[in-house]
Amino acid sequence: MADSRYVPRLFAIDDQLFGKQRVIKWKPSGNSIDSELDQSRAAQMQHGVAFAIHAALRQSARYHSVADYARAVDVSERRMAELLRGDIVMRLEDLATAERVLKIRFFGQEA
Repeated sequence: MADSRYVPRLFAIDDQLFGKQRVIKWKPSGNSIDSELDQSRAAQMQHGVAFAIHAALRQSARYHSVADYARAVDVSERRMAELLRGDIVMRLEDLATAERVLKIRFFGQEA
């Protein structure tokens, strides 16, 4: 696993559901410091993106698996799998790639 400041899936109560089930439960934040609150929220965002990518792949006529998609976007299968299961932190570039290749819109149209 790549070195990261945190592991997004570990904020989920059942980390095996990260990116795979639309709605999952998250660990309570309690009296967390601000950076942990931010990481928890970022993990929830990444989960939503990972779920959307999985859903798009299930509906795709071109990409039949995570491995197919990873090859198409020139990313190692290992990194893509780690990213989608929340083992590593997603980059904005990963979102932009998914928007372009899978025609997913995460944000509003550009100006």
